[in-house]
Amino acid sequence: MTVLKGRIITNHGPAVAVEAQDGTVLRGTARRKLGLVVCGDYVEYEITGSDAVITKVAKRSSEFGRPDRRRRIKPLATNIDRLFIVSAHKPGIDEYLIDCYLITAENMGIDATLIFNKSDIKHDADKLTSMADYYRFLGYSVIETSVENGNGIDALTEQLKGNTNIFVGQSGVGKSSLIQKLLPNQEIQVGALSRATGLGSHTTTTTILYHFPHGGDLVDSPGVREFSIWRYNETELRQGFKEFLAKSEECKFNNCRHLTEPNCAVKIAIDKGEIAHWRLRHYKKMLEEAAGNELLP
Repeated sequence: MTVLKGRIITNHGPAVAVEAQDGTVLRGTARRKLGLVVCGDYVEYEITGSDAVITKVAKRSSEFGRPDRRRRIKPLATNIDRLFIVSAHKPGIDEYLIDCYLITAENMGIDATLIFNKSDIKHDADKLTSMADYYRFLGYSVIETSVENGNGIDALTEQLKGNTNIFVGQSGVGKSSLIQKLLPNQEIQVGALSRATGLGSHTTTTTILYHFPHGGDLVDSPGVREFSIWRYNETELRQGFKEFLAKSEECKFNNCRHLTEPNCAVKIAIDKGEIAHWRLRHYKKMLEEAAGNELLP
């Protein structure tokens, strides 16, 4: 039997939609031994009747998931290349949530871009510029966007090309409006998927991979609304703060936690204004959430 290759563009429990290399979409199922096959997986499959039978899942370059009831991470999407963190001054920029998502990107080993949306609405430009400059200093890409006047949309489109992307951020920041702007044919893609597979078009509850008309893919997932940092241990959290890593070699102790240790290069850099003080505050808060400990000093 001929072995074919494709990619999973959505899954409904054991049923999946696999996109063939020629763009054809097929309904399929995965062999039980493969475990959970999810949106974004690259697979091999065989044709049985009119359905695809998934026989192999390629090694995943990254996984994006959420905790289940037993606090185990259940993958929602795989092989993500870039995380777009969307914020807006209305309803308010959540700096802590931004850093939580950045820690996720660093531990997944993927790129991250910060989007400050609704730039057409008057806001505290100085504060935003200061924050954006600091994240750029850390090496992150930052784009200001507006669906209303088109600001930043071209720059955003360029970053999407050639990547599998996912948008995250708190409610009300305009993620849906951005996606609608970037994906004017979203309903067409959903309708084609539904007709080809019979899996329905439950876009509010299902993770789906879409193709941008100008190149690149988007994984749109309602599951990213549920987010927690507790999945990472202390070492993983420290590694997610780039500037901490850069300074940690200068700390007195090799295993410095950057909390109460003497001659901590990170705290010295904060006192000198070289590292933003709120980054250490966020780091401590993450440690508390991850460990469930009492307030750290």
